[in-house]
Amino acid sequence: MKYSMRTYIFLALTILVLSTSFLIFGESFPKGEFRSPIKYPISLSGTYGELRPNHFHAGIDIKSPNGQSGADIVAAADGYVSRIKVRSGGYGNAIYMNHPNGYTTVYGHLSKFGPQIARYVKKKQYQKESFSVDLHPPSDMFRFHKGDVIGFMGNTGTSSGPHLHFEIRDRRTEEPLNALRFGLPVKDDLPPKLHKLKTYFLDDQLFPFKEKEIKIVKKGRLYHLAHKDTLIVGAQRLGFALKAFDHMEGSSSWNGVYAISMKIDGAPVYDFQLDRFSFSDTRFVNAHLDYKDKITKNSTYHRLYTLPGDRLKIYNLKKGILQLNDNRTHKIKIQVADASGNQSTLIFWAKKGPLLPQPEKSFNYLFAYNQPNEINFGGLNCQFPSNTFYENVYFKMDMTHQSKDPIFGPIYKVHQLTTPVQRYFKMSIPADMLTAEQRTKAFIAHKDKKGRWQNAGGKWQFNKMEGRVRELGEYTIMIDDTPPTITPKRFSKKMTNYKSMSFKVQDDIPTTGTAKSLRYRATVDGKWILMEYRGSTLTYFFDQHISKGKHNLRIVATDGLGNQSVFEKSFIR
Repeated sequence: MKYSMRTYIFLALTILVLSTSFLIFGESFPKGEFRSPIKYPISLSGTYGELRPNHFHAGIDIKSPNGQSGADIVAAADGYVSRIKVRSGGYGNAIYMNHPNGYTTVYGHLSKFGPQIARYVKKKQYQKESFSVDLHPPSDMFRFHKGDVIGFMGNTGTSSGPHLHFEIRDRRTEEPLNALRFGLPVKDDLPPKLHKLKTYFLDDQLFPFKEKEIKIVKKGRLYHLAHKDTLIVGAQRLGFALKAFDHMEGSSSWNGVYAISMKIDGAPVYDFQLDRFSFSDTRFVNAHLDYKDKITKNSTYHRLYTLPGDRLKIYNLKKGILQLNDNRTHKIKIQVADASGNQSTLIFWAKKGPLLPQPEKSFNYLFAYNQPNEINFGGLNCQFPSNTFYENVYFKMDMTHQSKDPIFGPIYKVHQLTTPVQRYFKMSIPADMLTAEQRTKAFIAHKDKKGRWQNAGGKWQFNKMEGRVRELGEYTIMIDDTPPTITPKRFSKKMTNYKSMSFKVQDDIPTTGTAKSLRYRATVDGKWILMEYRGSTLTYFFDQHISKGKHNLRIVATDGLGNQSVFEKSFIR
């Protein structure tokens, strides 16, 4: 077959582009199906796939136009409300809409729902006598056209400021998709910024025995290592991690990047794109990032090689380890892109030098990540299902009896808090020193990264406290016999001119994992009233449920161990 010269030139240019380009976008999404969910230009404070604690960010965070709550939130396409969720944490007030094109959109942290939805939600809250509700209205109850107002921007749930959390999901799989790949009107002409490279000297088990952070600088169009362009490596295997963030015009936010690829000596070895993930896999983010740095420094590194137990499906290539079995100088090229196609490139070289001695490992157990494992140490028993860990672990145990905290029994140091786990594992701690009365108030206590003891749950079983936990670190048994506190913030005997009343409700010990959290119930004249629970504040907005005259308010707060406080006073409305 003969080709014209123009065809040869086109084919050559195509091959050149494909061989030098960053990536080929892994998945195609329809453009023009969705409009912006706001009425003003989009500015982002968070992007899809950002590396958050224990999860990927499932949507985009759209900033408030004035830093306040209240901006209109509109339907991104024709559809119907399929779900409405209200809770004190998470997305707070959230609306889910199904669309004829097979997608679902999610609108989170709303300050208020639209009037029709708000009336429906409040009615259901009173029927269920619960502030938190998860509702699935009939498909013909709330139908909206593209651009109709459905709610208002807010700061409800787990939120640090007024914004809209917006998602597009595949309705068939419930997987969140990268909303920026659907052609939303987001202006972004700035490439990602590369901040630091991290290197890991790896032993023959691919376990790091030396780590180093290296500053990156930009020279011209490319990034380079700050002090030298060639790394002299004292190991036969080298792994990398990269700290990189995306930036946009008119925004000071450091957002997550869309994709990273790496080539060694011109050969592609590592490549991921954040187009979709499943909620069942989202905790594997702890294998993708440098977990120790995230826990100890809140520093976010993308690991550029995958741990054996990482089951994320975001990777096209994942063998990013550089093998240094010769005396050659190897060229490493790392490219980073945002969802708008802007790219940044880092180029440097690496060469094997004199091998460094590897420190001797101190451990009690050697655990294979893909097998069940068990420890028995000083009365403590832990049973780890297979694939609890992301790699083989040199597991270390220790215990101490010295503490200033009101504990019962020893403190067990179950390896280290900076080693992540994927699955819950069983733990039992001997507790035969507890009296019958103490047993009803006992719990398994875990020390968090800030050094605070928290209630990790557990229950009394055959002279032991048994429970399911999902973190390593320090554990012991503690007693909680202190009831929560209820403190008036906005309340008086005469409430005639008040639009609301509010109370601070706090417990002295935070909860984690499977432990029961604080519960509350409020009544006026014996009838349940809707009090919104935001942060640690209970608020009631006066409405038709409380008439003029004298009334009796009663609030009961109960913690996970059954300790209870009661606030009861009369007021005039």
